[in-house]
Amino acid sequence: MSRRGTGMEAVAKIVGAGLVVVGGAVVTKRWYADQAASGTPKEQKVVRSFYERVVLVLGVRRVPRLYFAAVANAEYRSDQHVVVINVSWFKQMLDFYCNDDVCVQSVLLGILAHELGHALTTNIDRSTAAGRWRSELAADWHAGRALASLGLPCDDLEHVIAHLSSHGSDTHPPGHQRAEAIRQGYWRGLLTA
Repeated sequence: MSRRGTGMEAVAKIVGAGLVVVGGAVVTKRWYADQAASGTPKEQKVVRSFYERVVLVLGVRRVPRLYFAAVANAEYRSDQHVVVINVSWFKQMLDFYCNDDVCVQSVLLGILAHELGHALTTNIDRSTAAGRWRSELAADWHAGRALASLGLPCDDLEHVIAHLSSHGSDTHPPGHQRAEAIRQGYWRGLLTA
């Protein structure tokens, strides 16, 4: 069933291999997923303003471009020097974990700082599991440092990260190690602020 609508309110009708109809236009499924993940222009504006704050606080000289797309959550792509954000994931995650504005700011800014932390630590070899873990912990450290510099607490971000990667994986260390890296970066940020 298809009906006309505006933007993502339109119901998509699958019309063939990889194609859907949205608001009368035929588009790829990937484009449709990316648009849903991208959020509204207002949501993108909020994320961009937070991103700019973190760039300044961390002193990023070669700033990665910020994109919105249907990735799992958020990621830094070193080969393209971009940070890619799924706004839908952010909204769901913030709704689940946060019940006040301070938590929302801390977690959103902290995750953006984590992704920018990857851009600051490109010298770490990620070809092994140990290297990937080092990279993640270094990015978490930068997230903690950014929160301290912004005058925000780090406990909400620690809590979220500890739950999101509680057991760890081939690419991410266990949550308790990541929370410790955030805390260490936070204390460093307090000492240098």
